[in-house]
Amino acid sequence: MKAAESFAEVAQRYEAWRDTARAATVRQLGIPGLQLTAMSDHWAFLADTWKTFPAPYRPPAPWSWAAHWRVYKREIKNFNLCVHFHGTLAGLSLGRPTHSKTALRLEVVEGHPDPDHPLRGKVVPISLLCSELYARVIGARQVRLMEPHLPLIAYYRSFGYSLIPKAGAADRNYLYKNLDGGYGPG
Repeated sequence: MKAAESFAEVAQRYEAWRDTARAATVRQLGIPGLQLTAMSDHWAFLADTWKTFPAPYRPPAPWSWAAHWRVYKREIKNFNLCVHFHGTLAGLSLGRPTHSKTALRLEVVEGHPDPDHPLRGKVVPISLLCSELYARVIGARQVRLMEPHLPLIAYYRSFGYSLIPKAGAADRNYLYKNLDGGYGPG
């Protein structure tokens, strides 16, 4: 009989799966200078400095990457991604599996606010591809984009995502995409 895995062994396995998804994304996209890494305190704090960009380039998001990362890094099955271009942070994304582990929830995605950044407009597609690959590796049948910014819903639909509007006050809007044989929004 095989001994139960330790917390450290499970954490290492999930980090290896995240690394596999990141490496596969880089290979599949073939963008010279693209690097995908794990999130860290350093990258989260650096992304929070983007709030100092002048309007209209300042991110509209009210969250703190550092605060989100403090919560997400405790969940060993989380999805975390830092997108770099030639060594410069270009974007980040965070998510986690649902409690039933049948779907991966992509909760926050943000790209560098510089309008001239070479990966401007590419952080979302990179994050979607990487999250879909990670979801497949962990056995999830669906990726969900939680609480999408309403003006971006048509954009997300162009990647094959469908909207599930909230039904009640406690519900949340989300878009979903089934992966290889997944069924419906459930």
